[in-house]
Amino acid sequence: MVTNRRALRHGRRIRVTPEMVELFRRGVEILATADASEKWEDEGGRRREYLDTSKRLDWTLLGHVGGPSVFDTLAPAKELASYQDWPEVQAIRRALLAAVRSAP
Repeated sequence: MVTNRRALRHGRRIRVTPEMVELFRRGVEILATADASEKWEDEGGRRREYLDTSKRLDWTLLGHVGGPSVFDTLAPAKELASYQDWPEVQAIRRALLAAVRSAP
């Protein structure tokens, strides 16, 4: 008898480090400043800093860059492959927000 096996998607246990909390705090701070993440440094913004921070945090947390980021607040379209990562990324975002709020 043949069985079809599917891999179970178990949520990874993410250990939040102080470095991750600091990177997340910096990214949220840049996003909170009007147009800072949209304008490059020579225009008075902080776009390069934001992109570097986002890339480093995604790599540290997820092991890859691409797909939804912990800074994303709008879900990607359900048709996109990255949508399946959305619940995990948002769970990590909630953990990071809690860690930022509880940090001194």
